[in-house]
Amino acid sequence: MNIRNYLNWLAAPFLCCALGCGSDCNSVSRLFGEASCRTLNLDATIKPIAPLATCVGTPSSRKVAISCGAASGTKAQCTSISDGLSVYIVLVPNNTAGTFTDSTGVNYSSCGALLQDLGNSLVKNVLAFYVSDPAAAGNRLNCSDAAGCVLPLSTSCLSGWDSTLNPPGPSGTASLPNGTQVLACVYIDTSGLNPPPPAIAVGPWNNSPLTAITIGGNLNFNSGWVDAF
Repeated sequence: MNIRNYLNWLAAPFLCCALGCGSDCNSVSRLFGEASCRTLNLDATIKPIAPLATCVGTPSSRKVAISCGAASGTKAQCTSISDGLSVYIVLVPNNTAGTFTDSTGVNYSSCGALLQDLGNSLVKNVLAFYVSDPAAAGNRLNCSDAAGCVLPLSTSCLSGWDSTLNPPGPSGTASLPNGTQVLACVYIDTSGLNPPPPAIAVGPWNNSPLTAITIGGNLNFNSGWVDAF
């Protein structure tokens, strides 16, 4: 969501109510790019801020459960070093025999290529997106050296993806009916660790294949762990 839509979203519930659509309304509405109080463009109110998407009101919305055993994953990042770090889950269509071909014509078979282009806002047809949040109850990744990392069934659901946003990004709640064929990339962002993981870890992450999944309810991710930095 760009800054204008975000400001609209924040202002939508109270803007005209608080101002009473009086003499100040026009000047404030100009801040949001509107001609007058009566024509406030509040389209952003139908696009909940993601990636912590609501699970209410969307058929086939899906929560996630996350677990990785102690010392598993690329360079053993499933330990206390990852406590509270963000876990990213990206789901794309399995539309080319185990690989994903975007509407841009680019074919993806590994997490490295997909995540690089995703970070550069080049991917259009993402099905769903999730990122854990250490500050949000029910969406925090908890890690220890003894138990590895775990996030019980999340409070929030997977977000959808809106390719019409500039740049494209998470928006609303994803609908993933049973039987949907998807490819997943799941990773812990360890880029902020000091010192960062050794460069040798880049190879396994960059070449890690997308994992094929058939949707059959909420998703449980317990394998295929890589770190990204």
